[in-house]
Amino acid sequence: MEIARKRKEVKELSKLLKECKLKMLSQNSIKVSEIHFFSKYESYLTNQIGLILEEIENKNKERKIKLDELVQKSKETKTFEKLEEKHFEKFLKETEKLEQTELDEIAVQEFIKE
Repeated sequence: MEIARKRKEVKELSKLLKECKLKMLSQNSIKVSEIHFFSKYESYLTNQIGLILEEIENKNKERKIKLDELVQKSKETKTFEKLEEKHFEKFLKETEKLEQTELDEIAVQEFIKE
């Protein structure tokens, strides 16, 4: 969201810069003070565009870092889920084995009573 907003801001500043150049070029007679003003304004806009592009680059780097962290956490989560599943399966097998042992013991006791 913020990156898109910054890109839009760059487009708007670029548009202003073009308009400024066109306005300066379209005038037949222009004063030195106006040339100086347009030059300063052009420098300001160019500087602002550079700063915003730098911000966009930094935000993209942050975004990449967060995506990498997300991928890593996702892998860890899948690993833990698989591990949990394996432990649960092992628990069920052990429980089933214990139940079977108890049932066998009960069957032997019943057989001995008869």
